[in-house]
Amino acid sequence: MVNLNNVGSVATISDVKDTERLLSIGESMNAYMRSQNGLGISEGTSFGKVAWHSPTKEAVKSAINFLGNTAFKNERLAAGESAGLATDVAISNKFRLEVAEGIKKEYVARAENSLLATQSSTGVLNNITTHQQFYLVALVQGVVQSSYNKIFKTVVDARPIFQRPISYPILLDHNGKSHNLANVINDNKKILELTSGSTAAVVYSIPFTNKEINVNVIDEYNASVGTGQQIAGPRNYINRGFKITSVDYDFGAAGGVKNIPCNFVSSENHAQSGEISNSVGVVQLTLSPEDGAPAGSTPIQVFGRVYVDGTVNLTSTNANVKKIYMSFFLPPVGTQNPFNVAYINGKFQENINQTAQANMSLNEQLLDDNTFYTGKDSLELFNTQVITITNARKDAYALKVVDETIEELDRPSNGYRDTLNYFDDPSRKLLVKEKLDMSAADAGYTDSITGNNLLLANKLFKVCNELERKMNPTERRFTMYSPSVGAQWLKDPYGANVTKFNIVGSVEDGIAGLTTPYDIIRCTVGGLYEANYITTNRLVPVKETINGPIGKIPAGKKAIVDTMDYTIIPNFEETKDTFLFVSGKEYLREGTGSSEDPYSASLLYAHRFDVLRMNKVVGRVAFSELPTSII
Repeated sequence: MVNLNNVGSVATISDVKDTERLLSIGESMNAYMRSQNGLGISEGTSFGKVAWHSPTKEAVKSAINFLGNTAFKNERLAAGESAGLATDVAISNKFRLEVAEGIKKEYVARAENSLLATQSSTGVLNNITTHQQFYLVALVQGVVQSSYNKIFKTVVDARPIFQRPISYPILLDHNGKSHNLANVINDNKKILELTSGSTAAVVYSIPFTNKEINVNVIDEYNASVGTGQQIAGPRNYINRGFKITSVDYDFGAAGGVKNIPCNFVSSENHAQSGEISNSVGVVQLTLSPEDGAPAGSTPIQVFGRVYVDGTVNLTSTNANVKKIYMSFFLPPVGTQNPFNVAYINGKFQENINQTAQANMSLNEQLLDDNTFYTGKDSLELFNTQVITITNARKDAYALKVVDETIEELDRPSNGYRDTLNYFDDPSRKLLVKEKLDMSAADAGYTDSITGNNLLLANKLFKVCNELERKMNPTERRFTMYSPSVGAQWLKDPYGANVTKFNIVGSVEDGIAGLTTPYDIIRCTVGGLYEANYITTNRLVPVKETINGPIGKIPAGKKAIVDTMDYTIIPNFEETKDTFLFVSGKEYLREGTGSSEDPYSASLLYAHRFDVLRMNKVVGRVAFSELPTSII
């Protein structure tokens, strides 16, 4: 619980600018309010000065949308004016609009939630108070100046428990065993094994007994495999020929049993015209020893015939011939190994546990005194500061969750997994880590910017590629964040390097006319992966002392460099959501008292939120910059 009656601060240039912008947004509502009496708002109502008495839901939604459109109209205008242009300014304007539209959606959802979802009683709205109107304006600042909604997908859900239906595919093999489809797709060996359906060519080994083979190869094959792989009847016959692919030969003490490859293809059926023959072909195989064969090696000869029903009659002239490997060809109705695809439907469910609460006394004398001493309306100050503090908590908590997830994924496995769980997929639990120490990576760079840019891009690319390969997304997007100092290693849009970490567009002048405590940059990594890159002062680099000899640092000398982490979050389609920030219920209402004045009414703010880990998937590059001076 935070008490904000005595909150004060020294105004900065950005504070003054932001205050003026928020006042402008609030003032724009007066003309709108005068025109909306038909929707249940009394004619002549002044925004922020008079309560709205029993407004309709339509009126509330209309007012919120108007506020949102007013706040973010500059982004729309800038993007519209530069539409169709390919200049740096046009690209940045389009990117700024994309970011602003996402923020606006959160603003509208949260504003509607706080005024409608928390005030409705049997479908009838209570009065919208003046401090709730102040809150609507302050919330613009809240959604703009927070970092969490730029890094993570953000949803607004008023329920105490977040729920999302889940449907994911599994592959059923011919034995009815299920396999997570993502596992199969990403495993070359497994996909070949499980999807080799009705195959035309079956390779089977047949041993010699006393230099002879007299067996039915179809019967022998069916007896050796599972029921799901047996050759189906009634067409159990070899009607398309055969091939001998290799022979096992025992070289005795000189070399033991070795497999000798060959390629003997069945000859034509020797039946005369008009005759019906059950013979597929004649075997006349001769393998002669060559240079390199063990001493005493003799020719290998195999003779005989193969019949349509699968009977194989072969004779070898050499007792050392132990086995042949035959590939026989079947009708398409032959070997059965069918697979099927099914979907498992479930539900992802998590409680929303994090809360932020604040209050202030509505003692009129205290409010008047505070206005006199600070020169600011206490209600406005409360709303602005509450949102600022709450945002700081949400940002800090969200970054903490990512760090804790990385620590969890970095721990050794206990050897057990819940194979029936939705998270059984390797794409559901994945940590990709890379480390780049520029002192050791390459000491030959004279241009620090180029050196750091090239090798950092290489590591970032590897992380993005591994995340893409394992998760197999259809939408290849990422979000990345680091301490603000990490942005210095970016190149401009026309960097000439083949491997690069380059700027595409940026949000340079803030959003909605408000300053931002972060930078948002649309960048490319290696020319293939696009990412929204957020740099924030909430994260700080760590000073690290590097002792020589290493790279350009000689023995007995040292350098001090900044070390920092670049964290990469997949921002793929909904089925592969990783971290999800849920903004829950927000309450702003009058209470019965405060710690300072328990006998006067108070203003209460309560907000519930959380970071949910639908899939624990994250990448991180630990980076130590190139030393630029030696101590």
